[in-house]
Amino acid sequence: KSFDLLLYPLAYKDNPKFRGIILRRTVPQLTEHGALWDESQQMYRDLGATQNQTRLEHQFPSGAKLRLGHMEHEKDRFNFDSAQFAFIGIDQAEHFTGRQVYYLISRMRTMSGIKTELRLTFNPPDPNLAPAGQYLFELFAPWVDSKFPNPAQDGEVRYMIRVENTIKWVDENTPDRMSVTFIRASVYDNQI
Repeated sequence: KSFDLLLYPLAYKDNPKFRGIILRRTVPQLTEHGALWDESQQMYRDLGATQNQTRLEHQFPSGAKLRLGHMEHEKDRFNFDSAQFAFIGIDQAEHFTGRQVYYLISRMRTMSGIKTELRLTFNPPDPNLAPAGQYLFELFAPWVDSKFPNPAQDGEVRYMIRVENTIKWVDENTPDRMSVTFIRASVYDNQI
């Protein structure tokens, strides 16, 4: 899951206006041996990127930038007040709160010509978790809630809007809707 988050933004490495970020909850989760920063350095360096250790940022020869960041505390979401990202990846999203994730969605805007995208990786949501992780059960209810009317198949695209902090499932013609999909996987899917 984490490796996919590192690979996905490479599709935009030649777009000089691309700005992306991949987040974990804490800095140690980003910088430990074998964690995202460690893995990304060699991968991106081989593609010509330079690294800024202080900002945990990679810059590709085109000018495209991908940063690694954290949001340890709920209030840390405001550190992104003026930020604009074409891509946001959140690794281990069950460690984040819904307030953090939905706030980041408001930072998804760009002049790069790229359709904005948020990717979340997480372990199975548990409806009993609160507050971190509980939002995942609601956000992906069509795929994971056995009581959801009209369940969705893995990879099926559904559309939603948020009204007063509540998800409302709508059709694809609804203004300001977001598309959502879910792909279930297990450790047994990767035989290696």
